[in-house]
Amino acid sequence: LDRLFEFADWAYDELPDVTLDEALKQEGYTTLVRHDKPGIPGYVSHYVALNVAEKTVLISVKGTSGLEDFITDVCATSVNTTLPVSQTTVSCHEGILLSSQRLIADLEEIIQEWIIPTNYKVILTGHSLGAGVAALVGILLNDRFAKNNLDLKVYAFASPPVIDYDGALACQSYVTTVVNKFDIIPRASLSNVVVLLEFLKYVGQTLEDSGQPLPKDFLNATQYVYNILAKKENAAALDAEEIVKGMEQGFEKVKLRDPDHLYVPGRVIHMMQSSSTNATTDNADEGSSEATETTIMTTTEVQVINGTSKALRSIELEASLLTDHLSPGYRSSI
Repeated sequence: LDRLFEFADWAYDELPDVTLDEALKQEGYTTLVRHDKPGIPGYVSHYVALNVAEKTVLISVKGTSGLEDFITDVCATSVNTTLPVSQTTVSCHEGILLSSQRLIADLEEIIQEWIIPTNYKVILTGHSLGAGVAALVGILLNDRFAKNNLDLKVYAFASPPVIDYDGALACQSYVTTVVNKFDIIPRASLSNVVVLLEFLKYVGQTLEDSGQPLPKDFLNATQYVYNILAKKENAAALDAEEIVKGMEQGFEKVKLRDPDHLYVPGRVIHMMQSSSTNATTDNADEGSSEATETTIMTTTEVQVINGTSKALRSIELEASLLTDHLSPGYRSSI
């Protein structure tokens, strides 16, 4: 995953010491076929590179870094689209679907004239917005070229919710989404807002019944609950059992197959909390007084789930929910 994540991150074109072309050549991708940076809402920057030795075409899509990307992000209405070959109707994130369809149109010649005749493998990747586009492009291409036995894999880092319940599960064999800890973007869905509001309603009633009323406005109420969970506020009525009960009440209010409710696609690798241990190595020669060397070993706990799992069906009220989304956070956990 570390190599694939770097390919995704390079789409931001912010390499400090080398050009994108040079970095790709160091990884065996000897030909940078194209590197488009349109800077227009509804179109995404991306690059396409060729590895002849591995018979692989790499397509990496840039995440959110400018106003045009933000506009694409916020066009988040759920819209229906019908996959052309299977005739399956799925609900998708409107802005990301439009960007995906336009990217496929841009790649049409490469796919038809290069990839299909040569049986090259296709790897699609991206971070954030780029991950969402990569995933939907993969889903659309997999349907369109299924009869051509297109060998396609998607690795989506920090993808936002982009597709409905059944669509998210149907692509698990070729789409892998990677989520870092409490990253808010893979959890930024309408259904998760409903869960959060229901949870706050339950917490508010529980605290009021115990004589500790919750602040009335949303932001202060959310901060107060966060402080309780972080043990910065004392609330005897809100123990672990009550918190679980409140979350379950929120989950019960959400209809999983509601077409307005979107999920991250495919198999999900959820990187959870990291822990560090000290490993000591004795470097001293026999009869020498050389000091020992201590190395800090960091381990990240991982669970393999899917985008409809409860671990991603709530907005985690954690201080790191934004920093966990950024590239350094993903790089560290991977």
